[in-house]
Amino acid sequence: MKTFGYGSNLNGYMSTIEMIADTFTPRVNTYLETYDEVIIGKLDFDQSEIYQYGLLKSFAIQEEEDQVQFTFETLQEKSLQSLTENYQDLYLTHEGVFDLLLATDEDEDQQVEYRVIFLTWVDFQSGEEKTYFIAPNHIVPEPLACVAEFWPLVSEIGRDVDFQKTGCHANEMKEILKRVTPPQSEKE
Repeated sequence: MKTFGYGSNLNGYMSTIEMIADTFTPRVNTYLETYDEVIIGKLDFDQSEIYQYGLLKSFAIQEEEDQVQFTFETLQEKSLQSLTENYQDLYLTHEGVFDLLLATDEDEDQQVEYRVIFLTWVDFQSGEEKTYFIAPNHIVPEPLACVAEFWPLVSEIGRDVDFQKTGCHANEMKEILKRVTPPQSEKE
């Protein structure tokens, strides 16, 4: 069973948990049910560009077929398209959740919670990364600006954790330290 990291930044509180297909897929599908329109696109680091593919309609991981599939409706033609990636190359996922203040016509600003999910694949031969995003379309006036701002805040979370080798290394480290660190006496 493949595991991968899920790094999150919730208003500055960062964590990484171990994720598998059976726990990640429902998370994305709940996200799709929660928001009326969810955009999907890709970050292009070489060109410093963001590409918006369309509105995400479905998401599935078929572990046996080694596939992650996004189905989306293009914005211009309104046609359904599919995007498929290898599940084994899924390296890391992230979620950025931040409370934003939006200016309104009234004197008070409106606070909204905005969340973006990022999925990163790595070509382990070349080391090249490919990152897709999904984000609500109509909660903020410029969702792609939020995608661009959130990525640097989440992109490094979880990269130092390798669930493939030993499980949650942080918990193992606590146990190792207990065994090798002599107990401190009360006089010290």
